[in-house]
Amino acid sequence: MPKIETWHNHGSKGTRYLWRLDQTIETKSRVLAAVHLEQTPDNILLAIWSVNRAAKRRRDAAESFYEKDLHGFAGAHKKAKDRYYRLKDIGIAWLAHDGHLAAAYRHGQLVVWVGGGYSFHSTLIPHGAELAEAGDNLVRMEAKPAGSKELRLVDAENLLGSLVSVVTNYARITTPWVRLKRERRGRSYDGDIAVDRWDEDEAVD
Repeated sequence: MPKIETWHNHGSKGTRYLWRLDQTIETKSRVLAAVHLEQTPDNILLAIWSVNRAAKRRRDAAESFYEKDLHGFAGAHKKAKDRYYRLKDIGIAWLAHDGHLAAAYRHGQLVVWVGGGYSFHSTLIPHGAELAEAGDNLVRMEAKPAGSKELRLVDAENLLGSLVSVVTNYARITTPWVRLKRERRGRSYDGDIAVDRWDEDEAVD
């Protein structure tokens, strides 16, 4: 039987399991090969949707690990989240450049881009654009057409990463981040909370 130890970490408590080497087996990780998808507007819209969902899952994981003082894990999830959002913006700019997405209005510190039955939030904005503010009465979710299937993340990343980036053709809304100060166990803790914290990623199915 494995020896069980209880551990404490800055006020949190958990259980650690230890095994002898003869109680373990070697496992091999399976590497998923990406399918090379055609650079069509429909595929790119699906890819944006997939990386956007992945980014929000990473965001939530990062916040959870920060709350547990596991900053290394939190940082890794934040890094992955930022990479997914960069890919998302590459896709948005690529589609907007060819007229498949348009900046419809501002929603707080973000722009809502719509097209092909989808809507996405981004800090990208056309140079010199004066967009109306949607206000808080807007349903706070990003949308995709009913019945659309989420691409495998590995395929979505591969597709968006293969696009020629035209992100620099667009400006960015300033102040995309807010600082939230939280008091934790008698000391001050500053956490970066993205403005997209309220952008629930539920599909309109």
